[in-house]
Amino acid sequence: MDLQSEAQPFLVDGVMQLMIVRYDRQATGKVMRRLHQQDFCQALGVSQNNEYEAEGGPAFADCLAVVRSTSVNALADSRELLRWLVFCVPHGKTRPRASTLLRVSC
Repeated sequence: MDLQSEAQPFLVDGVMQLMIVRYDRQATGKVMRRLHQQDFCQALGVSQNNEYEAEGGPAFADCLAVVRSTSVNALADSRELLRWLVFCVPHGKTRPRASTLLRVSC
């Protein structure tokens, strides 16, 4: 599943707007279906109050284990999760929250 959003700018009453196609919806004919998603705290049964590893939340390894054990394309999805981590570190996100990462299933 490709989760990259499509976006298109347009003007409304002289104000620039951005219309974004939702990644969590799937159209089948005229029926729009909501795709199930959950963050890693939910997937691991951890309270949202413990979303940081230092506060008892899931470690990155825990999140990676969920991806590897539940994904239909574990190699590609594991690679995407690792790419996200590599992006976070140089951008100063050294304490990412497990509640901001999502698993989406079709």
